[in-house]
Amino acid sequence: MKARLVIIIAGLFFFSCEKYDHRTESMDQLQKDVTGLIRSRTQKIPFTAPIAWAMIQNGKTVAAYRQGMEVPEGNTAVTDQSLFPLASATKLFTSVMIMKAFEEGLIQLAAKASDYIDGLPQIWHNVSISQLLSHTDGIPDASENEDYKTLVFEVKELLSRSAYLDYAGKLPLMFEPGTQTRYGQTGYVLLSMILEKIYKKVYEEIIVEKILEPLGMQHTHFFTYSKTIGTYKPGVFEPDGKGF
Repeated sequence: MKARLVIIIAGLFFFSCEKYDHRTESMDQLQKDVTGLIRSRTQKIPFTAPIAWAMIQNGKTVAAYRQGMEVPEGNTAVTDQSLFPLASATKLFTSVMIMKAFEEGLIQLAAKASDYIDGLPQIWHNVSISQLLSHTDGIPDASENEDYKTLVFEVKELLSRSAYLDYAGKLPLMFEPGTQTRYGQTGYVLLSMILEKIYKKVYEEIIVEKILEPLGMQHTHFFTYSKTIGTYKPGVFEPDGKGF
């Protein structure tokens, strides 16, 4: 998924809530603080990181900043129309939809992933939906598999979700499900497939119909490898010929 405007750069920094709860803090100072923090956190990157952020208050932009090129080796500067990958922030859409399915009585959080997806490795059979949501499932990422690394990072082959799961399934569990927490990707790949099973639609259709359209998010898009919008062309998985 891509969004036109990055309001919060997730994972880059956290601000002190106390500091910005004080209404006397000026927008100019806030912009200086945010810009300074961005520069300090990206100074080791060998190019100017493509970044855009804005603070919207009562429907008006009160602070904004842009830097870099849309593509590091390119010559198109970042603008307020530039597209950015949401990357793992897409997990928020997945988790919201799982909880909506729970509210609609379509799923139980204590249910097992294997109740919805056939052919999962035996060692995954006792992993619950709740554990997938909370990263307590113990299932490793396919990126821990050396064969996967060669295929994706050296050969640059695109993989379907099922192929991704095959690589992850060849690895042992990192820990007994429910005993530890470790952030990962595989659990949310499974959740996207579970949503498709429940709603009988492909993942991107579910998100568009249930979240993006109701909220009027007209500048947030799903991409496949062959799809472009403007000058933006992503390099992403092409999962089973559909969206990821």
